[in-house]
Amino acid sequence: LNFDRFLQNLVIARQQEKLKDKNKLLSGQAAELREAIATRDMFQSVIAHDLKNPFQALLGFSELLLNRWEMYDDKEKRSMLQNIRGASESTYALLLNLLDWYKLRQGMFNANREAFDFHNLVHVVSHQLMAGMSLKNLRTDIQVEPGMIVFADERMISSVMNNLLSNAVKYAPADSAIVIEAYQKEAVLHVRVADSGPGIADELKTRIFDAAYSRSEPGNVHGTGFGLHLSKEFVLMHHGKIWVEDGPQAGSVFC
Repeated sequence: LNFDRFLQNLVIARQQEKLKDKNKLLSGQAAELREAIATRDMFQSVIAHDLKNPFQALLGFSELLLNRWEMYDDKEKRSMLQNIRGASESTYALLLNLLDWYKLRQGMFNANREAFDFHNLVHVVSHQLMAGMSLKNLRTDIQVEPGMIVFADERMISSVMNNLLSNAVKYAPADSAIVIEAYQKEAVLHVRVADSGPGIADELKTRIFDAAYSRSEPGNVHGTGFGLHLSKEFVLMHHGKIWVEDGPQAGSVFC
């Protein structure tokens, strides 16, 4: 009788182990499904907002120039071309972000750390956004010492700075300055990008880097926050932190 009970317990134990294995498998499949759904939702959101809006500007201004070229003076034509250039840069940057994010999701993107001059990187990124800044007469106050060498993945850090500066350009009021500050302390690079825009509500500061975050502000400014989410991913791959604070007067400071 005791032997029969032992066999029954052994069979039950084996069945329980099989059930545990099946539950682990189902749990893993559920997690993969949630990730796939989140990826799908993100792409839909980006296409519906960030990718669609620049094309509206491209199509609208190019149609005006084609159909009514003689009606505008040189100053007006230049302004429209600047808008087309800005929309093109915005769309191109978003496509690069989408490609990088896809590679991250597929495990195809690893940090390739090397030494580079952060001062030069900031100036290159700022120059790339010059067209968008000129439309609002924005200026940059770059407080980064020449020859500041950092050891990191240059492409990832360039993407982070591009996203933070693009975000500042989007929300900064016309005729204002965007401050870019960097310093090194105990072998750690500290970076601050400050604008004097509308700022961010306290309850949103912990969510602004999330994949599902979306933000709309007065003045027809819309976005999914996709670039900020990707920036967080890149910073975490370098074992760093990224957050946002209130500006000293107004606006936001991304750190």
